[in-house]
Amino acid sequence: MKYFALALVLSVFTFAGVVYAMPNSHALHASQNVPSNATNTPNSSVSSSNNASSSGKSNGAIASQKGKANACVAHERAISNRSKSMADLVKNIDDRFSIILSRVEGYYTQTLEPKGITVSNYSTLVAQTVTAQDNVEAELSNFTSQSSNFSCTSANPSSQVLAFNSLMKTEIQDLLAYKQSVVNVIVAVRSAVGSTNSANNTSNTVKSQGSTTNGSSSSSTNSSSGNTSGSSAK
Repeated sequence: MKYFALALVLSVFTFAGVVYAMPNSHALHASQNVPSNATNTPNSSVSSSNNASSSGKSNGAIASQKGKANACVAHERAISNRSKSMADLVKNIDDRFSIILSRVEGYYTQTLEPKGITVSNYSTLVAQTVTAQDNVEAELSNFTSQSSNFSCTSANPSSQVLAFNSLMKTEIQDLLAYKQSVVNVIVAVRSAVGSTNSANNTSNTVKSQGSTTNGSSSSSTNSSSGNTSGSSAK
């Protein structure tokens, strides 16, 4: 009996040790159900952050490209409008200057020249107006061509914008030169008329003064003759 009891106690302790050494079934089950990505949480966070950053940069690049495209379309519309406005302006100025020059020429050739009033460099001044007019028309052709060739899909639209602005400034300078050449003709004709009128006025004044002097001399002579006759009679 003693041996049996001792054997029973040893078996109980042995069983208890085995049970204590065995892993908890609930813990084992829980560890088996843990998601595989839970063990890589730090790497997952970094990866998500990188993806968000890349997505933000991509969206920013797309927005920037859209902004540039919209700006280019606005430039294209502005260039087209300016080109049309410039063409209309040149036509109006050219028509107006042509009318002015035609009237000045008619007045000069039909009224002044028959009276002997001339401008020594009149032909040169008129030729300068023709040259200035040709420059305006040639530059307008270049200006119009540049504006019609502008495209946002070209290799370098910004260089086309700069070229357009440069041609626009040149066209304005040509218009000012055309205007000045017309003014030069008008001023020359007016100066010739003014000089002739001044000379005529001076001549008339001299003649008037001469007539007055002659009248005074005649009166003095007549008066002296009368006095002499009176004295002789006495």
